[in-house]
Amino acid sequence: MASIAKDVVIRRALQEDFEAVLSIGEMYGGRDYLKALYLPFIENKDTYAVVATIQDAVVGFSMTTTFDGGLTVMSRASRVHEKFRGLGIYHMMKEELEKHTRLKSKAHNLVVNCDCGKANPEYSEDV
Repeated sequence: MASIAKDVVIRRALQEDFEAVLSIGEMYGGRDYLKALYLPFIENKDTYAVVATIQDAVVGFSMTTTFDGGLTVMSRASRVHEKFRGLGIYHMMKEELEKHTRLKSKAHNLVVNCDCGKANPEYSEDV
């Protein structure tokens, strides 16, 4: 994990990231709600979404949505490209989302939805 951590950039997700986020891979057996809801989520003032990039390629996505006037935060739609699973990228995104939550929310409740994939032992540092 430490070997690629320096190459991973976590930044706020943009509308322009739509295709790249969807290209991370099929989720939920082909019933991924993000295709229909990505843009509304990105435009929602109560949603904070991030992407993980390596060499400007999107390899991960995660977001949180705040409810109950800021008292509850729900993690949603997280995903990491199959080639990069098991390398700590999800945890890097989660740390950024938690930092944002601590700064911007008065949340007492955190609802986490973890769609964890299997690690890929064939990862090569030649990205």
